[in-house]
Amino acid sequence: MSPNQRAWLEAVVARISILFKVINADCDRAAWNLLDRTIAWKRVRLRLVAEAIDEGGANNRATCGAVADSQGRVQQSTEPSINTCLA
Repeated sequence: MSPNQRAWLEAVVARISILFKVINADCDRAAWNLLDRTIAWKRVRLRLVAEAIDEGGANNRATCGAVADSQGRVQQSTEPSINTCLA
């Protein structure tokens, strides 16, 4: 593994605890956009996602949120279909 690959993976691991903090703050889903690439002429987005799983409860994922991109910029959304929260 190259030093650049190791640094990138360490940065991804650091974001995992952030996603868990968001879930702990009463969001049902948190996502972090790691990178966007074009592969075979298709846009591909790599995301790190954490979801609260409550098998017996109601679907309360209509809460809403924001998604952070790989540079940490937060994109707000009020669409229920996004279903993501990130502090």
